[in-house]
Amino acid sequence: MRSHTSLHVFVALLFSSLMLSTNVRAEDDSNWLPKFLEAETQKCAELTVAAMSNLDTWKQKKPEYLQQLQQMLGLSPWPERTPLNAKVTATHQRDGVIVENIVFESMPGLYVTGNFYRPETQTEPLPAILYVCGHARVRENGINYGNKVSYHHHGVWFAQNGYVCLTIDTIQLGEIEGLHHGTYREGMWWWHNRGYTPAGVEAWNGIRSLDYLESRPEVDSKRFGMTGRSGGGAYTWWVAALDERIAAAVPVAGITSLQNHVIDDCIEGHCDCMFQVNAYQWDFPIVAALIAPRPLLISNTDKDSIFPLDGVVDVYMKTRHLYELYGQLDHIGLNITEGPHKDTQRLQVSAFHWFNRFLKGEDQPIESVAEKIFTKEELKVFDTIPADERTSTIHESFVPIADLQIPQTTSEQLELANKLQSELLKTSFRNWPNSDSDGPVQFEPVQETKSDGLMLREFKLASDASCSLPVFVVLSDQVSTPKALEFVVCDDSTWSRFAKQVGEHFPTHPNVTVSNQAENQTLEADEAVDVSMLIESLRESDSLKGKALAFLAPRGFGASAWPSELRAATHAKRRLALLGHTLDSLRVFDIVEACKGLHQQPEFSNVELTVSGPKDIAGVVTTAALISPLIDRVELPSADQVSPPELLMSDQVVPFDTLTKLVALTKVQAENE
Repeated sequence: MRSHTSLHVFVALLFSSLMLSTNVRAEDDSNWLPKFLEAETQKCAELTVAAMSNLDTWKQKKPEYLQQLQQMLGLSPWPERTPLNAKVTATHQRDGVIVENIVFESMPGLYVTGNFYRPETQTEPLPAILYVCGHARVRENGINYGNKVSYHHHGVWFAQNGYVCLTIDTIQLGEIEGLHHGTYREGMWWWHNRGYTPAGVEAWNGIRSLDYLESRPEVDSKRFGMTGRSGGGAYTWWVAALDERIAAAVPVAGITSLQNHVIDDCIEGHCDCMFQVNAYQWDFPIVAALIAPRPLLISNTDKDSIFPLDGVVDVYMKTRHLYELYGQLDHIGLNITEGPHKDTQRLQVSAFHWFNRFLKGEDQPIESVAEKIFTKEELKVFDTIPADERTSTIHESFVPIADLQIPQTTSEQLELANKLQSELLKTSFRNWPNSDSDGPVQFEPVQETKSDGLMLREFKLASDASCSLPVFVVLSDQVSTPKALEFVVCDDSTWSRFAKQVGEHFPTHPNVTVSNQAENQTLEADEAVDVSMLIESLRESDSLKGKALAFLAPRGFGASAWPSELRAATHAKRRLALLGHTLDSLRVFDIVEACKGLHQQPEFSNVELTVSGPKDIAGVVTTAALISPLIDRVELPSADQVSPPELLMSDQVVPFDTLTKLVALTKVQAENE
C-alpha cells in the first residue's frame, strides 16, 4: 500500500527551486498548489460519493454521466460508424487453435490491427472476448509487431476453452505507432484545449472491435466479455461503461483513486491514455459504477506501485455499494493476488473463471494455463504500412475544432461574445472555485503608503481557500476617485520590475514578495512592460491624474511561483488537468476575481477598466476580457504574439484565433504593432 505521505515528497520536489527571497510577506501564499490539489481531490471524492449514494437518483442521472464520459473522451458527438473494410491477411493453425491476422478501419485511415482466435472445431456461435493490451513493446530490427504479441496467450486459452477472442493492438505500441505521451513527454499541452486524450481513441477502437465481432458468424453477440491489464484494464473500463454490449468485464490493474493519482504520485507513472479529460471532476468509482449492474470483476495485485491496493479497494467498495443498491452483489467481485504490476497466472485464472461463470454458466475449476504458441512473425498483420494511415497522427484530427464565423454587425458580435462566455463557463471554467457563489469577492485592504506625490494601496485577494494574492493600486495622492484604471497583469519579469519600482518610489512600504524564479527573469526591452514609465506618468502628466494603475501577478507568477524544473512542472499541470483545471484557467479566474474585487471598492466602481499584460500572459488576459463584463477594453501585443492559454476543451467552443478577433472587436483592443 502506498503511503499518503507521498504528497510531502511531491511538495518538496515541486518547490525546491521556488524558495522565496528574504523579503517574504506574512500573508504570502507560495504554497498554494499542494493545498489546492488536496482540497480539489477531496472535493471530487465527495462529489462521487454523493452521485452514487441513491439508486433512483443514479438511474435518473446515468444517461447524463454517460454523455459526460463520452465528451471527456472526445467522442461527443459519436464519430460516424464508417465501413470497417476488414481484411484477413494471414491464417495459422496450431494446438487446436486457428488465429487470423485481421485489420479494420475504425474510421477512415485509423487502422486497428489484431488477431482473431477461434477453436479449430466449432459447431455453434460462441461467446466472444475482446482482449485489449497493456504497454508491452515488441520491436525487433526496427519492425513493430504490436503489443498483441505479448498478450497472445490469453487469446490462445480462450480459443482452447470454448470462446472466440479478438486481441487488438493499441495505437502507442501497435504495428503502426501512434502517441500516448502528448502531455506526459512531448509538451503537447494543446491536447487539453482540443479535449483530446488517447483514451478516447482506444475506447473507439474497442467499440468498433465489437462491431467487427458482430460481423463474424462464429460469434454469439449476446455474450461479449472484455478484459485487459494495465492500459488494457483502463480501456476495458471505458468501453464497458459506454457500450452495454459488454455482458461481463474483468479490468485488470487499470483503475485506482484520484487520491492515489494526484496525492500519492501515481500519475507520474502513467501516460495520457489512462485518463479522461476530467472536465466534470469525476473520481474513478463513477467510471466503474457505469458498468453496474452487469458482472464486473476488479482484479489487481497487492504490490502494484502504479495501481496501489488502497485505491483499488476504495474504488471497489464505492462501486460495491451501488451494486448492493441494485440488489446484485453477486455481480461484482474483487480479486487481489500477491505480486507486482505484472500479468500473473493467478490473475489470468480468476478472469477465466469469471467469464465461464457469467458467459457460459459454468463454475468448474480452471485446469489449463494460458500459453504462448505462435511466433511474433506469425501474428504480424502488415507487410507494408498503408500509405493512407492516420494512426500515427490521429491526435491531430480525432476531436474536431469548433467552426465559427464572426458576424459583421456589432450587435451580433456582442451576442456571440455573450454566448461564448456562457459556454466557456460551462466547459473550460466550470470547476472554478466558488463558481456557484454570487456573493462578494474576499478583497481586503492591507496597507496604504504615500510618497512623493503618489499613493500605493495594497489589497489582499482571497482567490480561493488555498490562494491569496496581493493586488496593488498606484495613483496620484491628489486623486480620490479615478476615472480610469489600467490593470496590469504581470508575468514574472513584470512583477519583478514592479517590486523594484515599489522599493524605489515607496521606501517605507513593506517589500513586495518576489520568488527567486521571478527575480531571475530577464526579457528583451521590447517584450517587457515598462513599469517605471507607467508609474512616472502618473506623477508627471496632469492629464493622467484621473488615472490609476493596478498590478496583479496571478498564481504561478510573482510570489506564488510555478516550478521551474521540467518534470515537476509537467506533472503539476497533469495533476491540475486530472482535477478539471489548468493553470491558465485558474489565472483567468484570478484576473476575473481581482476585477470584481476592485469594482467592489466605491472609488473604483465606476472607472473605465483597461486590462493589459505582457506577451507571456497575453492569451490569459484576452480570455479574461471575454469572460469578465467589468473589463471595458484590453491592450495587448500584436495578435501574432498572443499564444493560446491552456484551457480544457476550449477548442470545442471557440478556436483561440477567433476568440482573439472577437475580443478585438468587442473590447476595442488597442493596436500595438
